[in-house]
Parts: sequence; C-alpha cells; structure tokens
Amino acid sequence: MSQPSPKYVIHFQRSGIGEKSWLKNKKTCSFPHINKATIQMENQTIKKIETLFLCIEANVVTFVQNLNLRTLYLMRHGHALSAEIGQADYARKLSERGEADIAHEAQILLNKSISFDLVLCSPTERTQKTAGILVQGMGLKHEIIEFETRLVNASPDQIFFCIMEANPEANHLLVVAHNPGISNLAGMLSTQTPILSFQPGGIAAFQYPEARSWMEAAQQEPEFLWYVQP
Repeated sequence: MSQPSPKYVIHFQRSGIGEKSWLKNKKTCSFPHINKATIQMENQTIKKIETLFLCIEANVVTFVQNLNLRTLYLMRHGHALSAEIGQADYARKLSERGEADIAHEAQILLNKSISFDLVLCSPTERTQKTAGILVQGMGLKHEIIEFETRLVNASPDQIFFCIMEANPEANHLLVVAHNPGISNLAGMLSTQTPILSFQPGGIAAFQYPEARSWMEAAQQEPEFLWYVQP
C-alpha cells in the first residue's frame, strides 16, 4: 500500500492521530479544520454560481435571437425650416431645434440598445441631415446610409416597395422619409399601431419574427414594438 504524502502524515500526527490509524481510517477520516458548516457554505456558493451562469446563458441566447429578428424602423425627418422665397422644398434645412432633437433621440435609441444595419433615406436636405446626425450620434458608420429618390414625399405604397427591395442581409432597417406617407404606412403595417401622425423626428419600430427577407416581411403583419419622439 502506498504511503500518504508527508504533509498529510505530519498534519494528522500533530492532531493526535498516528500514521497507522490514518491509513486504516483514511476513507472516513476528515480534516480537523473542515466542518459541516464550511461544507454547507461552499455548496451554497457553488449553487449560486451555477444559477448565475444559467442566467447569463439565457440572456446571451435572447440577445443573439434578437440580433437575428428582422426589425423595421420608420422615421419622419426632424423639425425643418419653412422654405425661403424661391427655395425648393427639396432644399429645406433642419432647424436648430430639429438638429438638437435628433441628437437627443440618438441617445434615446442608444439607451434602448438599438442599432441599424441599413438606412434608406430620402435625399432631401432635411432627411439627409436627420439620418446623418442620428447615425453619428449612435456611433454607426455613415456608409450604412443609402439615398433613395423614390422616398421623396413618397406615398405609403412607394415606401413599401423600397422596403421590399432592401438588402435581405440587413436585419435592422431604418427608413427616413416624410409625412404623410411615413405615418400612413405605419398605420397600414399593423393594426396595433397607435400613432395617427408622426411628429417631426418621430420613429416607430416593427418586428417580423418569421421573415427571412424584406420580401417575405411584406406578406406578414409585424408586431408593433414602440414609438418615440424627441
């Protein structure tokens, strides 16, 4: 029979237990400094750690699932100045209030952990500025913005067709356009939508849990998630 390591022999001898006695009772003998209360405390700690890891795992799974859920965001441009004499509607600019509102809204969306893969934007001055301020304030790359001329003062149907043709790899799509088209489309998409008219800078979110592309999304009624405005 192999001999116990010296540290164990010395430890038990100092406790009044001889080497032979330790060898004979090694299966039932316990360390003098370890008691039931200590073991109980360690077991409770292990259970708490296991519970914590289970919670973390569940949250990670939910996060990954949300990343893959197709979500559409409809947005009206921020508060704009009235057209000056001889100025085309296309060239109207955001007011100072409008710029500040959109910068504030970027922080609201960040607090909601919102991000975008693609931004379809009407190419008017006020919509371009709205998308630019929002994307920059959220720390996103300006390259995700694509300008679509069909969105200029577009009807709900025209906006809808632009969405259907969007890149299917973009799971989180923002459309920045104009009233009344953007508000009317929100009302048409879901019977749950409570908004009658978007205020300047207003944005609504819709989710398509089962759509694998925006073409498929067009055939489903989405779940209305929320509406915020500056």
